[in-house]
Amino acid sequence: MFDKLKGLKNMQEQAKKMQSELSSQRTTASEGGVVLTLDGNMELHDIRINESLLTPEKKNNLETLIKIAHRKATKQAQKQMAKKMRESGGLGNLGIPGF
Repeated sequence: MFDKLKGLKNMQEQAKKMQSELSSQRTTASEGGVVLTLDGNMELHDIRINESLLTPEKKNNLETLIKIAHRKATKQAQKQMAKKMRESGGLGNLGIPGF
C-alpha cells in the first residue's frame, strides 16, 4: 500500500514539474496579420495585429482571424503538452485524446 502512495506522490511531483516546464514554453501562431503567443498551459501571452486590419470595415474579418490564430496556437500548445507527457512517461497511457 505504501508503494502505491509513494507512486502517487511521485506522479504529483512529475505533474508539478511538467506544469512548470510547460508554462515556460511558448507557441506562436499567425493568420492574416494576427499573431498570438500562448504558453504550454494555453494561456495567452501576446497578441499582435497588423495596423491595416484596424479599420471599422475590417472588424468582422479581424474577429475571424483572431479566432483562427487562437485555434492554431491552441492546437500547437496541445501537441507540445502531449509530447512532453509522452517523454516523461506521465499520463500518456490513459486514453485522453491528444495525449
